[in-house]
Amino acid sequence: MRGDNQMTLQCTRPVLLSFYRPTPPTFQFAMFSHKVLNKFFGLGGANVATPAIAPMSMPGLTALDRLEIQELNARHFYALDGLHLLFPGDPAEHWADTFTPDGTFEIHSANGDKLLSVRGREQLVGAHRQFPDIAETRHWIGQLLIESHPDGAKSASYIVAMNISISPATLIRTGTYDDVLSRGCGEWKFKSKILTLDPYSPSAE
Repeated sequence: MRGDNQMTLQCTRPVLLSFYRPTPPTFQFAMFSHKVLNKFFGLGGANVATPAIAPMSMPGLTALDRLEIQELNARHFYALDGLHLLFPGDPAEHWADTFTPDGTFEIHSANGDKLLSVRGREQLVGAHRQFPDIAETRHWIGQLLIESHPDGAKSASYIVAMNISISPATLIRTGTYDDVLSRGCGEWKFKSKILTLDPYSPSAE
């Protein structure tokens, strides 16, 4: 029972901490200026309006958040390539672990046609096990951009996949990824991940 309580606290702590937001320095300065004008120059409240509180902006991502999202991407593609030296077990399970329980993965053609769409852990695991070229493919992502999002964060990157079963290795897939991420129980996960293939990408996942 004690362990259950500790787990609950660990999962809720990030949410509770998110309610605290320090007063913006610009607002503190505005209030200070208002008080100085009233005290030393005899300006009453009717002449000097109290500065309005600006709406709270979306909280930014910390350097640690960005580092954790980069590592999440590394784990995602390590599992996508069927590797398990660092993380023993089923790569399909590890790949699904990078998503939220209701996470989605989609593949779109360059003209917007939806080639694949799966949702939830069971479908994600099943999709990974049906990918036809896991054993002979290596994925590389580049130019990873990470920004704040109402759900937590969003990211975008380029993707290049190579067939390493032949010599020399050949290009088999290019495109871009667009992701939405959320943080729960202290971990970043993909809420949605969309691969959009380039117009002349040789093949789909």
